[in-house]
Amino acid sequence: MKKTLYSIALILCILLIISFYSCKKEKANSIPAVELIMPIDYSAFSALDTIRIKATINDKDGDKIIVSIYLKNSENQLVEQGWYKEFNSWQVQLDEVLVLSDRWLPTGEYKLILSANDGKEAVKIERTIIINGIPKKFYGLIVGVKNLQQCDVYVCDTSFVFEKKYTLNNLLNGFYDYYNQRFVSIKNNGVVSFYLYPEWTWIGEITGLNKVGSPFKADYLYNYPYIYLTNANGSIIAVDKNGNIRNSIKTMFSPFKIDYSYNQWVVLSDYYPYSVTWIEVPLSLKNYQKNGTLVDILTIDENRRLIIEQVVNTVNHQPEKVIWYEYKPLYNILQKFGERLNAKYYDGIVVNHNLYLSIDNSLYELNKIYGTLSPVMNGLSLKRLQYEEVNSLLYGCNQQTLFVLTVSPFTLVETYSFSGEIVFYDFIYD
Repeated sequence: MKKTLYSIALILCILLIISFYSCKKEKANSIPAVELIMPIDYSAFSALDTIRIKATINDKDGDKIIVSIYLKNSENQLVEQGWYKEFNSWQVQLDEVLVLSDRWLPTGEYKLILSANDGKEAVKIERTIIINGIPKKFYGLIVGVKNLQQCDVYVCDTSFVFEKKYTLNNLLNGFYDYYNQRFVSIKNNGVVSFYLYPEWTWIGEITGLNKVGSPFKADYLYNYPYIYLTNANGSIIAVDKNGNIRNSIKTMFSPFKIDYSYNQWVVLSDYYPYSVTWIEVPLSLKNYQKNGTLVDILTIDENRRLIIEQVVNTVNHQPEKVIWYEYKPLYNILQKFGERLNAKYYDGIVVNHNLYLSIDNSLYELNKIYGTLSPVMNGLSLKRLQYEEVNSLLYGCNQQTLFVLTVSPFTLVETYSFSGEIVFYDFIYD
């Protein structure tokens, strides 16, 4: 009996010893220690400048340090990708540069961020810097006007005397790429062509953005250094200054309206011919299915997007009702926001963080807290709203007329009439 008890006790001791060593915690990882020497807080630079970055980084219990540098604006949006480097050492004496490649960076405060990662944990050091932007120069307008199956392209300078410069076939949309001084045309057949401006020399194209048996509804936006274009086959492509596709963002369905703000993509997509629209947050693999026709998406703030639905009469297929919703990408929640109108929706725009909606023949400002509308101008039905920031003017068009308005207060200051339907218009900057 004693022998048995002794054996049991011995086994228990061995088990306790094993348990002690197996439960022994690994030594806690120490995060890299960073001393950012340059630039100092509130250093001033100009767009296109080179910023010298000097730092000492130590990680006493590691043998590799990953360093990245990038720049964010006051809205926490990434404006310069910066660079990323790996150092196979526990100590780094950093002396590198960040080139401000975006010539259109607006004047203001920015956050320069240095991140040091040892493969387990990261530490970030910020510096507030001042960037003085290079002022944009407004040189005129470029307008596409439908002429039977063709589109005549007109150009004017600041005298606003329009002159026909070019003719394109089957044009769906077009815009002026002021980063690279080229005109970009988007055709119904899914072909995107690039023309050197002002020579109008064809310099390349991208094909295959359409989808067989499905309408091609192209949308685009700038996010320097790329132009992003919707692809009816289920992606958003990034196009560089040479007209090459650099990367793509995959979507579940066919994206036709895209919004990028606060470092987040939110997309409206559809699956023709079904009368269902999806709100997608592609990089987070989130989607929200909505029966009906969603037509627009606008940024309310960092956490919310405004989603517009146009209800169409099932008998005569005419616009019947406008409903707007508040969508929260983080939680994938869609809820009604404010009121609804028995009306037709034309377009919406964000100007200086204020939201304006063109509904029926009135322009409204949306209250971002309650979702209510306040009329700011009556008598105009405006599509293709764009804000010209150099002269602080709001542009919009109906079928054949381009309208120019001041903002706050809203006043009509000029109109330009054409012989056909306006397919697109854009501003020429240099």
